[in-house]
Formats: sequence, structure tokens, C-alpha cells
Amino acid sequence: METISSMKARNLRRRRRAKLMRGIFIGAIAAVIVLLLVLGVTAVVRLIGRANATEVTEVPVEIIIDGENLSGMESQKAIEKLEAKYPWSMQVTYKDKTFPLENQLVDHFDEIVHQAYSEAETARLEAMQEKSLWEKLFPKDEEEVVEPIVLKYDVTFPDVSAYAAQVSAQLASEWGSPAQDCALTGYNSETGEFTFSNSESGISIDTDKLTQDIVSAANAKDFGASIPAAEVTVNSDISPADFKIMATYTTHTTNNANRNINVRLAAEAINGTIVAPGDQFSYNTVVGERTEEKGYKKAPAYSDGQVVQEPGGGVCQISSTLYNAVIGAGLRTDERVGHTFEPSYVTPGQDATVSYMEPDFKFTNTSTASIGILARYSDRVATVDIFGIPVLEEGVTRHLESEKVSEAEAPTVVYTEDPMVPYGTQVVDSKGTTGSAWKTYIVTEKDGKEIDREYLHQTHYRGHESKIRINTTFPLNTGLPITDPAAAAAAAAAAAAQSAQSGATDAAAQQQ
Repeated sequence: METISSMKARNLRRRRRAKLMRGIFIGAIAAVIVLLLVLGVTAVVRLIGRANATEVTEVPVEIIIDGENLSGMESQKAIEKLEAKYPWSMQVTYKDKTFPLENQLVDHFDEIVHQAYSEAETARLEAMQEKSLWEKLFPKDEEEVVEPIVLKYDVTFPDVSAYAAQVSAQLASEWGSPAQDCALTGYNSETGEFTFSNSESGISIDTDKLTQDIVSAANAKDFGASIPAAEVTVNSDISPADFKIMATYTTHTTNNANRNINVRLAAEAINGTIVAPGDQFSYNTVVGERTEEKGYKKAPAYSDGQVVQEPGGGVCQISSTLYNAVIGAGLRTDERVGHTFEPSYVTPGQDATVSYMEPDFKFTNTSTASIGILARYSDRVATVDIFGIPVLEEGVTRHLESEKVSEAEAPTVVYTEDPMVPYGTQVVDSKGTTGSAWKTYIVTEKDGKEIDREYLHQTHYRGHESKIRINTTFPLNTGLPITDPAAAAAAAAAAAAQSAQSGATDAAAQQQ
């Protein structure tokens, strides 16, 4: 039998072995923990180092553009290398002139290089993401060969057709000489005809050919080409035969001799006037001040709403006739004012009153060629023609149409004491008229059918006062007794004659 002492010894040895094993186990665990810590720190350091590295050698990327290896170059150096491979010195020549063409490759090379470098960086990052964690932490030795990523690009040259067309148009404008069209230069008063300048041919650059030559040279990569510009002759598009009567308008005058002299003088003043394209015609500027020194006679005219006698009364008939001719020719009216009272020689709303210096009648020659004004007066007929190259299509005409839209009450009757009027009677010198408002339209017709109606303006006219002479005194201021039959008859005859003269003055004033 085992003694008690031997049993104790055996138990003691067991406890010692167990304690030793625990120590070994704990030590092993601690060693593993330390190793893991060391590896973790090393990995972090490596990752930080790789993140801060300026070059990544683990996944090399080669960039080859048009056979040129641009790997490792800065982008600007890469662009310069491509520019050196394709130097640009294209130019256009014409006689002793030279025009250098802008380099169309610089921006294109810049775009290609930046695209290639961006795609290379993307490829490198994608390759790194495909590596295992161990390969990222512990890359291969530098001595080991790593297959690079190779990106190849072929240079596609830009389309220069738009630039070539732009340059061709520019050079045609700068180097060409336009054709000189014939134009109105004067008026022969003896023959009643306008004179013309001679047309001259011009020279222009053949833009279509030059554009194609530039494009062909660029497509052939002949970036040092010197391209001659060919010229073509440009003929005038306008001849004297193209000038025609664009529009004509006629009005009729009264039998007032002085007024008709004024109408004739105004027609003669504007006759033969030439208006260049884009220029403005002013009636007052051309006709000038209407004075007796120029031959103008005193005739009824309006001043501050009253009928007065002044030199040049009646010249508004020519301005109104011209106004309607301008509308018929398709030109633009710039300034037009209606009369104080309704005119009788044109439909109300279709008149153009003038007075020196204002109001004025103005229009602009909106055609592409010069125009001439032909104006004449004879036998109480006034006519104005616009002579030039028609702006309206064949078969298209324009004219004014007016409609009365309202009437105003007649002004108050004006009574005037006249001792020559038989006592207790009255003489009506003018019955008076109501005022009115008229809307006017430009009516366009094609082959006699209306195709457009454009509102132009609304004109307001005042009414004429009724003028009546009366005699409320007794006896007559002549000193003769009212019962004297001869005196009464003489007074009545004088009143009738004065009334007739006053009525004629009002009628003439209507013609203003």
C-alpha cells in the first residue's frame, strides 16, 4: 500500500506540472497578441506610406498616343511632344497678302492627353482594388517584373470645316471688292428723267473652294500648307431697266389761283429729289420756307385753328399726295400729322399737314436702292410718283383706307354785328361742320384680293364754327332811314357779296 507521504509527493508534482502548462499557454497567447500588434502597425505604416507615395510602382501604367510613349511625363510636356510631332503653320495667300490660320490641334491635343491621363489613373486604381490584402501590404520585390497596364490611343484630328468656312467668309469680306450697282445720280429737268451711274463688276474670294482646300489640307495632315485663295468676278445685280414707277398718287385742287401757284411751286421743289437707301426725306427740309420772295402767294391756311391768309397756303396738298404715294410704294413713314379740320382733296385720315418748321412729313427709303420723287401740277391736278426698284412682290399693292368712327358736336355759333345787314335779318357766312374721328388702315392686296389690313392711326378733326352776321341796331349806321328802299337794297346787296366772299374763303381753307 502507498503510504500517505508518497501520495502527497505525487499530488505536489501534478500541481507543479499544471502550473507550468498554464504559464506556457499564457505566454503563447501573449506572444501571438504581440505579433498581431506588430503586424497591424506595420500594415498601417505601409498603407500610409503607399498613400503618400508620388509614384505607384506596383501597377505601372504606360500611355502611348499615336506611337509616342508619354509615360511618366507631366501633361503639358506630353502636349508639347505631340505638337512637336505635328507642327502647324497653315496659311492662306492672295496676291501679296498672307493670312495665318489658327492652330486647330492645340486644344485637341490637350483634350486627348487629359483624357488619357484620367483613364490611366482609373485603370491603376481598379488594378489595385483587385489585389489581395497581402499583396497590398507586402508587394513583390523591385527585382521582380510586373506586367504594366498599357493604354494606346490613336490621334483623331478635328473637323476644321466650320473654322474653314468662317475664315473664307472673313477673307472674302476683307480682300474682295464688291460690285458697284448703278444708282440714281441726278435728274434732267428738260427730259423729265433721272440719270444713272454705271455699274461696275467686283472681285470676291471663292469661299466654297477655299473652304474645301483648307479642309482637304487638314485631312491630309498637311499642317504646313500654304493655300492660295482663288478669286471670282462678281457682277452687278442692278441695271437701269430694273427701276420702275413703284407707286403713283393723284389729287385735285380748287380754282383758287394763288393756292394753285403754291401747289405748283411745292411740286417743283420736291420733283427730282433722290433719296439714298436708308436715308430719310423731310418735306420741310426739301421744300424750305414758303416765302413771297420764292414766289409763294397768300392763300387760305390754318393757324391755331383759324383760317388765315399766308404765303404757301395749299402746299399741304403736295405733302398729302406724297404721303399716299409713299404708302403705295411700300416705304416707311416716320412722321405724319393730320390737319386741324377735315381735308377735301383726300379722304380724312389720309392727309399730311405741314408748316415751316413743324409739323413735318418724313419718310425713310427702306428699299435697297436709291429712289427718286417725280411731282407735277397742271390744270388743277397734282401727281406724285415714287421711282425706284419695287419692294413689293409682283401683283401686290398697298393703299390707305379710312373710316369715320365718331362725330363731335358742332362748335357754338358765332354772331357778328354788321350794320350793312338789313335790320332784323341775318346773313349766314358759313354753316359750320361737326368734328370727327377717323381710323386709317394700310390695306395690302395681291392680284386684287385683300391679304392684309394693318391699323395705322386715328386722326381727330375739329368742326368749323357757324358764322352769322346780324344787325340789331336801328336805324342803320349809314345814317339813312330804314324806310329808304334804295338804301335797304344797297345794304342787302353789300351783305350778300360779303357773304359770298366769306364762303369762298372757307371752301379754300378746306383744301388745306
